[in-house]
Amino acid sequence: RDPSDAVLVRRGLVAVDVDTKAPDLCVEIVRAIQDRLGSAPIRIGDKPKFLVVFRTDDDIPYERIDFDDAGASAPKTPRVEILTAGRQFVAHGIHPDTRQPYHWPKPITTLDSIPKITRQQVHDFFDYLATILPKAHQPVIEARSKEAPPQHTLTGDVQHVRRAINLLPNTEALFPTYDDYVRVGAAIKAAVPEDDATE
Repeated sequence: RDPSDAVLVRRGLVAVDVDTKAPDLCVEIVRAIQDRLGSAPIRIGDKPKFLVVFRTDDDIPYERIDFDDAGASAPKTPRVEILTAGRQFVAHGIHPDTRQPYHWPKPITTLDSIPKITRQQVHDFFDYLATILPKAHQPVIEARSKEAPPQHTLTGDVQHVRRAINLLPNTEALFPTYDDYVRVGAAIKAAVPEDDATE
């Protein structure tokens, strides 16, 4: 895939990315998007997965919800996420799995033709998805910090970090997805970057 086909999401533009191979759930999610966010341009790559583009005047944070689609998307975790500033999606080109072009059933003619949504609409949309998607987890919101703190201030005492890890239960409730394991692992590595035990 040519990197030039990727669109970097900038302020004023967001995209709802639906990542499940279950057709019936895609129909439900499409209906939820249209009812709660509006009718907007759709991009299709690997059907029935799809992505919908919106405009916004709000500072909308990245948000996602993971759920269970009965193995339709295995080994990937099925999810719906809203791609916000700093993230990217592929607008054109050849999909790496289908080897077919990405497709816009109704091409975008002007930016003004893309409907606007608000932060509150997005929040309500994800709350609604949590009630209709099977075995849905609570929506995850990732706040963006305008300025990262100095990295040395994040370093922890090795002994304290090891004690905390030993007290951390390895349960499905605490780590419902693979991404949750990765996130904690990255935090541990960042806390003790010079400790060989984290390698």
